[in-house]
Amino acid sequence: SRCRIEHRFPERSTHVPLELATISGFLLALDRSQETTRDRASIVAMNMSVVGKSRNDPKRGPTITWRRWIAPPKSWSVLKRNQQGDLMATLSKDGMEIEVLEVLMQVYAPPMGDVLGNLKLPVFAVAIIFVIGFQYVRNQNSGEPDAAATDGEAE
Repeated sequence: SRCRIEHRFPERSTHVPLELATISGFLLALDRSQETTRDRASIVAMNMSVVGKSRNDPKRGPTITWRRWIAPPKSWSVLKRNQQGDLMATLSKDGMEIEVLEVLMQVYAPPMGDVLGNLKLPVFAVAIIFVIGFQYVRNQNSGEPDAAATDGEAE
């Protein structure tokens, strides 16, 4: 089977070696390409909500959300938390320092539409017609005398 490329992030936004982690709506990348030359690494947040949208789409938003330069870590980890900011931790090369960052980013979620949507007006119109029809039929029947009640009173 063949892989299909769905999206390409901008060229030179990251370089190898690269480590990836995901949080809701974003891809976090630890770019270690400058560890040996400049003794630094970067963490890049890439917006995954742009995948599948054309470049001309005004709702697309930026591809690279942010980049943070850090001292090269020995290791790093990401913890996803529900209804709170996600956590990202880095361990220094000497293993003596841990840096914990809270990632306070949220994906834009379009507002929920009405459950009935465009059916509201027709549903309510039919309901009103049924109520009016029921009232009409009930009033027509109440105008006729009850046969059982008149038989007992006639004697």
